[in-house]
This record gives sequence, structure tokens and C-alpha cells, in this order.
Amino acid sequence: MDAAALWETFAEHAPRVRPGGRAPARASGNGWFAVVTGEAHPDLNECVLTSRARAADAADLVAFIAVAGVPALVSVASGAGPDVTAPLAAAGFEPAPAPEPLMWCPAQPPRSTAGLRVEEVRSARERDRAVAIVAGAHMMAAEVADRTLAPLPDPDGRVAAWIAYEGDEPISVVWATPGTRIGIWSMMTPARHRRKGGARAVLTCALEALWDADTEGAFLFSTPAGRPFYEAAGFTAVDDATTWTRGASAEFLAAIGQPAR
Repeated sequence: MDAAALWETFAEHAPRVRPGGRAPARASGNGWFAVVTGEAHPDLNECVLTSRARAADAADLVAFIAVAGVPALVSVASGAGPDVTAPLAAAGFEPAPAPEPLMWCPAQPPRSTAGLRVEEVRSARERDRAVAIVAGAHMMAAEVADRTLAPLPDPDGRVAAWIAYEGDEPISVVWATPGTRIGIWSMMTPARHRRKGGARAVLTCALEALWDADTEGAFLFSTPAGRPFYEAAGFTAVDDATTWTRGASAEFLAAIGQPAR
């Protein structure tokens, strides 16, 4: 899988998952794209400088972020030009310590539920449960996650979500964007429910539901901490991006799986 092509697919799918927010804005240029919700949470304002980016492209992206007036994450593809990070540094962005992989899985992983019940989100009540898991994992208010995440069920079938239940308690969630390349997003498990098989259960059940004869594979953008899990599920890194943040707290970096600077 070509990294540049997969970044383009990522850019096409990302707005489906987070179409809302206080001031949604989408923009792209040569070698960059931005999916901004307008919320005061960097993880909800996602920007990428792809392998085609050069310094001028990074400057355009920095200018867009400045106009939006929100904190943002900027992921810089490993193949970006050597001068591409200068505009980020000049604007006060700093690189996180560990690379974050864009990953690809060419074959459907086998279904594995560890005895948990896994259900697709098909009602507003179930969506509320999915949103609550995401909000808790991201250290954000539930109303913020509610504003930004896609309504479900989606009548156009452009986004879907699955929840794993231990008894009646929701313990893990995944959002997915169907297509010939399936996107995996916002896969979250609260700390108290980890190591129960919930993440693997929602991932494999979502892919089982969406995978068909036309599917090329599935992709996702992982935290450093999540990488071993996804590798065990059959994903491999096609690019290792450096994430740049401005004013990010140690708590936020820890929440996205980054070690302390």
C-alpha cells in the first residue's frame, strides 16, 4: 500500500466521522489537509502534512489553523520535505516524542469476541453510549463529543459504530467508515475495562460486517501505545508520522499515548 495514496483516503474519510463541532472547517492544498471542528481540543482538529508537502504547504496549513483559532494536531508524514517542519516550529508547535503509524490491513482478521456481546449502534440511545466512551477516553465533556461525532444511525451508510458489552455495560467502541478501504476511528476502551477483549471484539466484528468482495483492506491511524495491538490484529505501518502540537499538556500527550517530552 502506497503511503501517499492512503493519506488521501484518510483525508476523504475523516470528515465523515467528525462532521460537526462549534465551527467545522475543511481545507486542503498541495500536500496538506485539515479537518477542523472548531472545538478547544487539539485531538478534534486534525491536520496532516503528507509526503508531498514542502515548506510553503506547511505555511499554508499554519495560516489556516491560525484563522480557525483552535488548538490542533499536525501529523507530518515521514516522506515530507526536510524543510516542512520549519513553519510549524516558528508557529510554536513542538514534535511529540514517539512516531504515530498510519496502518493498513489487507486481510480480514478473524472474529474474536471473548464472550462479549457486540452490537452495531442503531439508535440515538446507543449512540449516546458510544459518545460517552469516546468522551471519557479523550478527557472531554460529553457534549463536545456529541457535537462533533457523526449522527447515528447514518441513513447514507457513510459511517457506523459498534459497542462491546460486558453484561449490560458498554465497555468498548469503534467507529468505522465503509468503502473499498474501510476506515477505523475512535476505538476506545475505558481504563477499567481494558484487557477484557473489548477492543478486539469491536474491531473484528466491525470489519466482519463491512468487509465484502470489493474490499481492498482497512486502515487506521494509531497511537504509539496502540500499535502492538493493531499489529497483532494484522495491521502493518505504511508510514510513521511525527505529531506536532502547540501548548499540549503532559496529561493530553499521555491520553493520546505519547510519552512525556
